[in-house]
Amino acid sequence: MAASVLIVSAALTGCAGDEPQLTASAAEQLQSGVLAVTTAAAAGDFSTAKSALATVQDDVLAAADAGDVTAERASEIQAAIELVAADLDAAIAKGTPAPTKAPEPTTEPAPSAEPTPEPTPTQPTEEPTKEPTEEPTKEPTKEPVPLPTTEPTPDPVPTVAPTEVPTPGAEPTPTP
Repeated sequence: MAASVLIVSAALTGCAGDEPQLTASAAEQLQSGVLAVTTAAAAGDFSTAKSALATVQDDVLAAADAGDVTAERASEIQAAIELVAADLDAAIAKGTPAPTKAPEPTTEPAPSAEPTPEPTPTQPTEEPTKEPTEEPTKEPTKEPVPLPTTEPTPDPVPTVAPTEVPTPGAEPTPTP
């Protein structure tokens, strides 16, 4: 909706070429009309916005007849007006509320003029003290036992052939 109104506004403000496509007085009058459309639409008064848009359309036709706007420019403005009119029609159709029923009378008694007495505060009662409860003991977690392997484990002490211990003062014997 707002986008369509901006299109009309943009159509009124743009000028191309050396010759003005819209005189200053016609532009001022049309911009004033567009402001009335946007103000009413922003307030949710789509019927008033639609009426203001019809006035803008009449002003464009009058300005075109008077030569205050070129035919090309009037056509651009008219296309923008048609977009806004379609948006306003949709908003009016959507925003028309269904008739509501009047509220039915109730059989409840009317509120009394006498003030309601305030409740008197009561003294807080002491709650019985709770005995501390012990938390259940958790079972210790067991470390996983490694599974036996089928590979033989090497002997930690290497087996060595016995060697002769030299006697002191003796000549060592050469080994082959």
